[in-house]
Amino acid sequence: MNDSEANKPFLYAVKMRASKGDVHLSGAERLVGREQILPVSQSLLQRALNHANGSADAVHLKIEALDAAAVLKVPSLSVTEASATKTDEAFSILKRLLRENGIEGAEACLRLLKNAPPMRGAMLVDIRTLQRCEPDPKRGVRATYMDGEKACFDTKKNHFREALILATKVSSAPHIVGELCISDDCNYTTGYFASKKSGYVRIPNLKAHGDPHGGRIFLYNGTSDEDLKETLAYLQHQAVIVTDLPTDTPAVLDVKQPLKILKEKHLYRTETVIEAVEGDTVCINGKTYISFTSNDYLGFSQHPEVKSAARALEQYGVGSGGSRLMCGTFELHQRLERLIADFTGHEAAMVFNSGFAANVSILPALFGEGDVIFSDALNHASLIEGCRLCKAQTVIYRHNDMVDLEEKLRSTSFKHAAIVSDAVFSMDGDIADGTVLSELAEKYHALIYIDEAHAIGVLGKRGRGLKEHFHLQTKPSYLCMGSLSKAIGVEGGFAAGSREVIDYLRNTAREYIFSTSLPAASIAAAIKSFQLLQQSPQYVEALRENISFWNNLCRQYNLPMIAETPIVSCEVGSEERALLLSERLFKEGFFVKAIRYPTVAKDRARLRITLTALHMCEHLERFAKMLAESLEKTAEAFGNS
Repeated sequence: MNDSEANKPFLYAVKMRASKGDVHLSGAERLVGREQILPVSQSLLQRALNHANGSADAVHLKIEALDAAAVLKVPSLSVTEASATKTDEAFSILKRLLRENGIEGAEACLRLLKNAPPMRGAMLVDIRTLQRCEPDPKRGVRATYMDGEKACFDTKKNHFREALILATKVSSAPHIVGELCISDDCNYTTGYFASKKSGYVRIPNLKAHGDPHGGRIFLYNGTSDEDLKETLAYLQHQAVIVTDLPTDTPAVLDVKQPLKILKEKHLYRTETVIEAVEGDTVCINGKTYISFTSNDYLGFSQHPEVKSAARALEQYGVGSGGSRLMCGTFELHQRLERLIADFTGHEAAMVFNSGFAANVSILPALFGEGDVIFSDALNHASLIEGCRLCKAQTVIYRHNDMVDLEEKLRSTSFKHAAIVSDAVFSMDGDIADGTVLSELAEKYHALIYIDEAHAIGVLGKRGRGLKEHFHLQTKPSYLCMGSLSKAIGVEGGFAAGSREVIDYLRNTAREYIFSTSLPAASIAAAIKSFQLLQQSPQYVEALRENISFWNNLCRQYNLPMIAETPIVSCEVGSEERALLLSERLFKEGFFVKAIRYPTVAKDRARLRITLTALHMCEHLERFAKMLAESLEKTAEAFGNS
């Protein structure tokens, strides 16, 4: 080294490559000062010997001096995080980002990424021809000589930091318009898209956990051999220090883009603040509206005796103070459970904090590996989520199609099985075929699990649900759950079944074990609601009379919405039309909400109209007339009937 070289400021590239046989396992590099060479080398060696894809049998360490004056400083790309729960959603986001960056062959690019062969580098893909143009296709193009501004001594791979450094360098390269990446780490499922325009977009769930497949594409837009040489020289030889790196993965999720998309697709939701409730009307912004939105089918939330019962808070306080198995069981809880068991015709019952909590607790507690749950295609989201949380297999049968259900029962092997269905389906208001469900459960030795959330207080002469409606016998293999927040008018959920099953659930259902129990006010009010139902059929009869009156109005105004239950589905197709209908009706003094994806399928948006025992006949008639007029006017605007 001559005198002039000795006075030059140097950085050192410390590079590690680990392999097992002919398989590349791991690679990393750092750009550091002389005093950091040893600790950085030690951290990289330790990382090489502890890789998720296996133990290395060969580790190569290279240390190379660089002229610090020739190192470029490039500011980090901005970071956002997309939201995707499934692989197909993640790839849809990638496709959108490619198109937003002017890349027409998005589908072809994604096919290349999915089918990327194992190699140390990246594919260099010409976005005009969609052909690979790296000199060595087996090796790919490796972007090297890069690091963050501050030295990193992590012994484990920091996926986010290293990927952001690489993406920032690649995006700053001449003739590169973007980069796609899926990590080859079997335990890391988050990938990314990066470009100057979009920044660095983290995308979760680009592959399944445990999948070792990975791939990387540099998207190239050069037009000549000289352009290609310039790009390769920058990627492979230009040293880059990335400045302004975040210290860790983004702490705050950036949801601006997802929110924008929700609004563009008419899927954005807002809350309507209700200031008062009286009879079948609500007060919103100081104005009175006739409500067709509430699930309070019998009007018990407003019943003076139910409201009076809630004064139990004066004796027990406003909270319960603990979970049911700690200090959160009052005498009232046990009284309500005995009342529910008697009302539903089962041996025992237990109360949960909500119907949703019941379903996501009960199904995972009862069913595991080797078991199969047969679930109706239109079951409530809480049942779907309960199935997802199970280790059991879930088999979906066509909505209320008993032939399809039996075929699936016959052709599926299982250790234990359950047939899971809503009693009354929450969006369409139709009723499950309780008779056949019960017969199939007995024939194939399956538990029948019925969600009575919208059936208690609605079905049967005395409102006792699906069993009363179809005159079914109580059996140990019949388990039901229900809600205290619909016809009961309060809050909470419950399960009712054999004493043995309920006892087992008290010891295994996680929400029951770990959640603070419902307060005495809610429990006492629910007790009063059940007592009112037991003492008099007039409440169920009043609801049934209003359903009958509504059906006559539908015939009068030619509305195809004849209802079996208080739930009336007015399906209109597009999300935009459903919103427009809701807004038109609101201006006329009617409060009814538009139901859109993902609550219902795409392009099957609707108004979900609910009838209650409190609806006045004159209000029902005014609403039916206005609904018919509004449907006709919006049909003209949207070109359908």
